[in-house]
Amino acid sequence: MVTMQVSKPPYQDPPINAAHWLAIDFKPIKTFKTPVSLRQIKAEPTLQSIGLIKQPRLSVIRLSKNEFEKIINLANFKS
Repeated sequence: MVTMQVSKPPYQDPPINAAHWLAIDFKPIKTFKTPVSLRQIKAEPTLQSIGLIKQPRLSVIRLSKNEFEKIINLANFKS
């Protein structure tokens, strides 16, 4: 699991010639030793409304501060 920050604004995805396909560059901020599985996230009642549950093929999702902290806690407390 890695937290990342957007490093530059969205731009047209080079290999795809469609205006609605954008690419975004990120830079890593912190890598966690313990990953959080999709199964763990799905099992957490407070995370049922996040984009990852609704559309699991997403690679980037927006999280509220509370959702982000809950996932961080799952990473820190996994046995």
